[in-house]
Amino acid sequence: MTVADSYGTILQFCAVFMLSLHRAWVRWAGGVLLAASLCLDIMTAENTGFILVFWICALAFAVIATALRHTVRRQWVQRRGGVL
Repeated sequence: MTVADSYGTILQFCAVFMLSLHRAWVRWAGGVLLAASLCLDIMTAENTGFILVFWICALAFAVIATALRHTVRRQWVQRRGGVL
């Protein structure tokens, strides 16, 4: 793993985390970071098809993780009587 791969991985984790946050501008920034990370991966990859399939799976995971986080938070708020 090279230094560029490490930066790409960190960029991806930050982008997925930003997508799960509440503010709209933070989610947009996370989407931009994901797009930038995808472009970096495609430019440095030998097998572009594999990268695209990997990215589709990674985005599906990000959507599922975000939905799960929101569901858990909503249930937690309901159990506490609507108080955060």
